[in-house]
Amino acid sequence: MCRRKRRDFSRIVPGVTKAGDMESEVTIMTPGRTGTEYDLRHVGSRWKYGNFFELVVQYGYVLQEGENDVPPDLKRIWEDAMKIRQITTDYIIIGRTGAETFEIITRELTRAGFNVNHVQKFHKDQYPGKPQVSIDLHALGKGRNAPRIGSIVPDWEHGIPLPPFHHFMMEFFIYRALPAEYGEGKYLNLWFHDGALVTVKGVEFLSPPPTEIRLIH
Repeated sequence: MCRRKRRDFSRIVPGVTKAGDMESEVTIMTPGRTGTEYDLRHVGSRWKYGNFFELVVQYGYVLQEGENDVPPDLKRIWEDAMKIRQITTDYIIIGRTGAETFEIITRELTRAGFNVNHVQKFHKDQYPGKPQVSIDLHALGKGRNAPRIGSIVPDWEHGIPLPPFHHFMMEFFIYRALPAEYGEGKYLNLWFHDGALVTVKGVEFLSPPPTEIRLIH
């Protein structure tokens, strides 16, 4: 984690710290952590116990009284996200086209119990009980005559083979429905957007991607 992010996380004191105290952009889930986000900097909110937030593609949770870990719903979707990243990276190799790669990844994610969405949204009336994932592994800058892995247009980019040292963003969204007590159609949503290269060794990240939710006491 870069020095700026470490400074931002270390500044968070529930009930005291405001968005204006951060150097980085911050988003926080609305009450119930339901997948709708807003920028703390715009509303001037202070961190509260139970807040789940994203700070430049690093996630954190402010522990409530009596807690020593994230709640079960957050733990479950985080574990799902780590499985998705592993399955996705396992099947990205030099020489395959984006379309061929996406077909293989879709097959393997389906076998692992996920539904691969073809748009970046949650389908509340479909795929009951299954976590949903949307994948768009695009070149840095998007749409610049480079391979693309996923279902997002333009289609012709999906037919380009992955060359050595292809530089791309490992971008995916994961959605998981919340239990009925949260309300109809409520869900959790995580987003990952990490720089990577394809080499003879497979996928190599430019900097370590997040592997845990940082706990704020």
